[in-house]
Amino acid sequence: MGLQVAYLFADEDGETHFADLDLVADIQPAESTVSLFVVPTTSMSYVEYPAGELEIMPGFHPTPSRHFITPLQGAFEVTTTTGERRVIRQGDWILFDDMDSKGHTTKGVGADRRINLLISIADEWKVPRS
Repeated sequence: MGLQVAYLFADEDGETHFADLDLVADIQPAESTVSLFVVPTTSMSYVEYPAGELEIMPGFHPTPSRHFITPLQGAFEVTTTTGERRVIRQGDWILFDDMDSKGHTTKGVGADRRINLLISIADEWKVPRS
């Protein structure tokens, strides 16, 4: 079992959807090491949001770049154009990959202040397909 990631992507019509990814470790016993998957990154950001159930970017919007987010504190809800919703909580991971799409919405969940770690992905990295 690897890192469980909610994957937000767009289809050819620009509609957004979720899929579940399992980013699996690559074990190399002959070398007596364990090599985890590697994702080339371009930046990492620490983002604090005001407390409450706010939409920081109101309405549907595509992500400006491909990135992972994991909440360090608090939670947020993501809604696709097809109406599917997921709550991303502390310790969960989501990969936003809906750049050329009709977008998604996000809003805080609960009264806790939200703090997210955002990790931008290099263009050359491709999502593993099972």
